[in-house]
Amino acid sequence: MAFGTLPACPKNSPKENSIKGTTVEKSGGSTSGILLLRHDKAGDGIKSLAPLRALRKLLPNVPLYVLTSHHNASLFEVEEGIQSIRLPSHWVLLADSVLLSCLAQQGLPSHFASVVSLLCDPSEETERLLKLFSAEKKFARHTRDGSVIPLPLPGSSPKGRDESTNIALLLGAAFGLDIVSETKNTSRAPLLLPSDRFEAQTLMGEKKGKWVGFCPFAGLKNRSHPLERWEAFLPQATRAPGIAKFFLFGAPSDCRALERLRDRCYDPNKVQICFASEFRTLGAYFLRLDAVVAVDSGPLHYAHALNIPSLGILSGGDAKRWFHQLGPSDRLLRRGFFSRFPSATEMLWAFRNWRPFRNEAVS
Repeated sequence: MAFGTLPACPKNSPKENSIKGTTVEKSGGSTSGILLLRHDKAGDGIKSLAPLRALRKLLPNVPLYVLTSHHNASLFEVEEGIQSIRLPSHWVLLADSVLLSCLAQQGLPSHFASVVSLLCDPSEETERLLKLFSAEKKFARHTRDGSVIPLPLPGSSPKGRDESTNIALLLGAAFGLDIVSETKNTSRAPLLLPSDRFEAQTLMGEKKGKWVGFCPFAGLKNRSHPLERWEAFLPQATRAPGIAKFFLFGAPSDCRALERLRDRCYDPNKVQICFASEFRTLGAYFLRLDAVVAVDSGPLHYAHALNIPSLGILSGGDAKRWFHQLGPSDRLLRRGFFSRFPSATEMLWAFRNWRPFRNEAVS
């Protein structure tokens, strides 16, 4: 893209002008619908699924829109009764009028009954979006705008509490509903399409024996471990007996780094690099694995949501908030002993002392 050229607005999908079972007015008209802001990372999007499904169940006749980042869009666009609106790439560089025009092309109405930010932490981007949309009421956890209604959390902080519960509490405070109780009985796993499963099966091939996936990259620098530690860890980890194949996952921009890691593995012929076409589609790849090793990132949250045995290699942070629900085969290496990033030796020790494999076959 040439410098100074505005990115193209996302094209409409067949789902973008209607909500199943609900009639809504097209862009430019008024609506009594709800707009929810989820313009951040994919892991946060996964944490939002159960609370949003609970809200949809409690308010079945209210048009519900979710404004999403590129990372989150594929998660929400297949949700029943939710109109997913994708923010353009580099939307923060667009003028307000251009941004509104792009969103209107996707069917976003000009006015809402309520706009609610699902982010529990302050963000300048959130402040801008709250000011951008017309609504009878606006809600946010943090705000410097007196016209926005602040949403409280118990203990005045989201710390130490499961993030899905935090989101349910925010929605409950905004609409006077018991979202938390309803969320407890709601699935937290993303939905998959047949095309997602077909892609994973085609690219991964026929499954024979046990498979393990590695996700060494995170979207934030403070969660991205030094590549040298993975270069020292993987040659030993891929010597593990009883594993037929290993997979390295990342974005296309990580291709060179992934090739470098693969070449350092014990047997590079047993290691395959994979790029899922969408973040949602990554779940279809994971369902064919017996275990996942990942840094603090969206893929790790995805593995937990699908109940895939996982080893999380973190770099400190609030583990109770982000990894509250762990299965019996899950393990967290919360930080290193001498550094926030665990050393290759610590990673290998955690890997060798982890019992990830399910007894049943994974089809």
